[in-house]
Amino acid sequence: MNRIKYLELFEKIDKKSFEEEYIKTLFSIKKDIKDSKKYKKLKTSWENLISKYSGFSKLKQYELKDLFIAPYEELVEILADCNFAINNSLIKEIENKKIFNYEGKYHKIQDFFNKYTNDLELWRCPYCDSAFTGFYEYNEKKKSIYDLDHFFPKSLYPFFALSLYNFVPSCQYCNERVKKAEVIQINKNNKSNLLKCSPVSQKYNFKEMVTIRFLPKISKSENKYEIWHYSPLSQKTAEIYKLSFDTDNNSHNKQIINLFQLEERYNSQAIKMNGLYLIDLRKRYPRSHIEKICKLLNNQKTTTSNSIIPATEEQIENDIFHNDNKYSLLQKMKNDLLE
Repeated sequence: MNRIKYLELFEKIDKKSFEEEYIKTLFSIKKDIKDSKKYKKLKTSWENLISKYSGFSKLKQYELKDLFIAPYEELVEILADCNFAINNSLIKEIENKKIFNYEGKYHKIQDFFNKYTNDLELWRCPYCDSAFTGFYEYNEKKKSIYDLDHFFPKSLYPFFALSLYNFVPSCQYCNERVKKAEVIQINKNNKSNLLKCSPVSQKYNFKEMVTIRFLPKISKSENKYEIWHYSPLSQKTAEIYKLSFDTDNNSHNKQIINLFQLEERYNSQAIKMNGLYLIDLRKRYPRSHIEKICKLLNNQKTTTSNSIIPATEEQIENDIFHNDNKYSLLQKMKNDLLE
């Protein structure tokens, strides 16, 4: 649901320096990667291996180090070109030679992401927005509370196992329980949709194209009342209404919703009652009341001190509903339900 803030990060720091730092982290070196004997050996091994296989024209254009930092858009192009050429023989050979040894570099990669947690806003799971990510400190060491999901699974695409922009720091449930090694359909005809599927992509548009709302479980002919006619926190309301993800026939977002079981998970009791609480809160504080509160506060401030900054309706909304709390879970649901 939440795009990872690479674009914003690269407004603060140099993209090339960031990517060079990642590569040096992988190999625990301070010098240029091309001077590393270990890298040279892996590079030669990879070139010899991939040269034996046909159907990988785009992949063969990348030097090994460039494959580690290839933008997500280029990963999509590579897969669209070679997806049907990938076979078990290639996968097994890559695994045996340990060219892309993710398990041996897992903690290094997590440390790298921990360093940029705040800049990339990695506080909530980008897939579900219902679990905290980030890290905590124990014995002066940072301990991650997230998994590193391979958006394109390493079991199917082992040559992306160390690709920086294939990683999505996500909650364990999204990574291990529901997504596992599943992948959005890949072919040359759906590249444009695939570019919108990963939270790493700048074209990721889940937040803009999907709306979370309450809908009646019963048919429209039987539904005589809107949710506002009930006491939102009553058991009856919880029984007859469900949280629904409206995709407006957007196929790639439907795949994301189904892949991560988002609608089913959001109708768990805790999340559903959280949503009903927001509806109840909006019922008690509609925008007309917010406007009146704003006028009252500003009139009061006028009589006491002219130096006090006037209150705005947006500030009052934030104080009541905590709309601007980017550390809070379920922000997408909250914003949609309060509209």
